[in-house]
Amino acid sequence: MPVNKNAFLRYIVIDSVLLKRHASLRIIKEKIENELGEVISDKTIKNDIAILKSSIFKAPIEYLPRKGYYYANDNFSLMGEKLEKGELFTLQNAAELIEQFSGFEIAKKFRVLIERFSGLELDQKKTILIDKKNSRGIKNIDIIANNIRNATCISFNYMLHNEEKKNRIISVSPLVIKEIKGMWYLVAWANGLSEYRVYGLDRMSNIRITNDIKYISPAEFEPETFFKDSIGIWRYSDKDPEKILLRVKHPFMNYLIDNPWHPSQKIENQTSEFIEVSYFVYDCNELLGLILTWCNSITVISPQSLKDRLINHLKIGLELNQ
Repeated sequence: MPVNKNAFLRYIVIDSVLLKRHASLRIIKEKIENELGEVISDKTIKNDIAILKSSIFKAPIEYLPRKGYYYANDNFSLMGEKLEKGELFTLQNAAELIEQFSGFEIAKKFRVLIERFSGLELDQKKTILIDKKNSRGIKNIDIIANNIRNATCISFNYMLHNEEKKNRIISVSPLVIKEIKGMWYLVAWANGLSEYRVYGLDRMSNIRITNDIKYISPAEFEPETFFKDSIGIWRYSDKDPEKILLRVKHPFMNYLIDNPWHPSQKIENQTSEFIEVSYFVYDCNELLGLILTWCNSITVISPQSLKDRLINHLKIGLELNQ
């Protein structure tokens, strides 16, 4: 039987309590609510204990009226045997990676949990570094992710990128959080507009639950395929993806072969001097930005609209820098 992730977290907390002492239902409940930040009922805890005692986990949990629940076998632990050294190193690397994103609430608890269950103190030495280009939005991840899991609508103040940098109040049904090049975004269903919208987490503030709006998750929404025709965060509702054909000169062509811009990348023609490569994506600003970065090595063959936009940007750039 598959185990719900939130339920398994409760099992871990129950296990940590029973490893130390007899515990009443009240003590177990307080510990779970303090550790996980969620309100649960006595019935849920009793169901969790019943599952732990079942053939799935085989926990030797007994109950004494005046003392509460306890492990009849002092050697039992839900986590099983102690971690091997290699397994501990793997968890330590995972903890270090998570801690790079210091805004995650889970990062504050993950190292403590590992040390609790391994019985060892993890090395504090840094061995992994991540280039955090923009960490301002990370602090919003936990609250948004919780509302996605709970299927609740949210409202927030959103800073517009205009001259006045005005704030607009937005109300949406949050669907999934996506990271691209160190930037974090929320894909949401805009209830009032009946369409998908994407918002930068770094531009969001004062996020709160909105109970007077019905949560909507369109039946066709699939997080893994939502951006399949996109380069970056751009996904259009008013136009379709199209075939993009580029000619790429040596030596950049070798880099592009090894580091495709998109899963749809296909080499149509190849010589020792150049390749002709195609994509099936939206003609978007992020695609144009990539081409501009390597404009001394790339010729846009089609579509003409992309070629025209490239020429216009190059003309403006030339005028600004003469």
